[in-house]
Amino acid sequence: MKSLGFKKTSRFFVRHVDDVTQTIMFGHSTMGEKHVRYYSLTYGIEFDYIVRSAGEMGVFVYALGGLIDYIMPHHVGLMEWRLSEYDTDDYYIRMINDIIDKILQYVLPFMEKYNTIEQFLEGVESGSFIKLSLDKKAVPIAYYLIGERQKAFDYIAETLEAYKRQAAPMPFHEHIITEEYEKDVYNCNQDGNLRVYQDFADKFTKWVNQKGNDTRATLLTVLP
Repeated sequence: MKSLGFKKTSRFFVRHVDDVTQTIMFGHSTMGEKHVRYYSLTYGIEFDYIVRSAGEMGVFVYALGGLIDYIMPHHVGLMEWRLSEYDTDDYYIRMINDIIDKILQYVLPFMEKYNTIEQFLEGVESGSFIKLSLDKKAVPIAYYLIGERQKAFDYIAETLEAYKRQAAPMPFHEHIITEEYEKDVYNCNQDGNLRVYQDFADKFTKWVNQKGNDTRATLLTVLP
């Protein structure tokens, strides 16, 4: 990983390219087997301007990313590497080389393809991140930072409307409305999404109003 420009931290490998932070992390499980680890690979892309702008609002924005499986077009199922205490050195070397090959073939090209805020927004608009972990709070911030203020508010309105539809009671659930557990269980995740995003929308609107119409001033405030 060092040869690829990544530095190891306590949790993952990280490298900085211009104003973007790229991470690679390995998770593992035993699948119930003793002395065995099944390793999976996840990656993340953070845009420093977006993260800093979110911080000005008191909002946390998580990285764009996910499992490597979702950017491997011809792979089906979870991509894992099985390693055990009893494997030979040759087997370990083959597995490590395969991991590096997958990073070079899929992860790094993906990171390079979406290495700017403009490229990130192109991916959003083209639906390229449907299977990935995409923080919808990052999108309007990105639009605003490139001067697309109206697109930012349009995206917020569309997202709020989508969450409202998700949180709306469905006919086949009406019979549990009077049950005690309904308030805690019924649509709790969807309602939570709506509340969180509405809170973000309020903070974003206040932040934009404080900045005014000059996007260049916004960029200057988030520079180191």
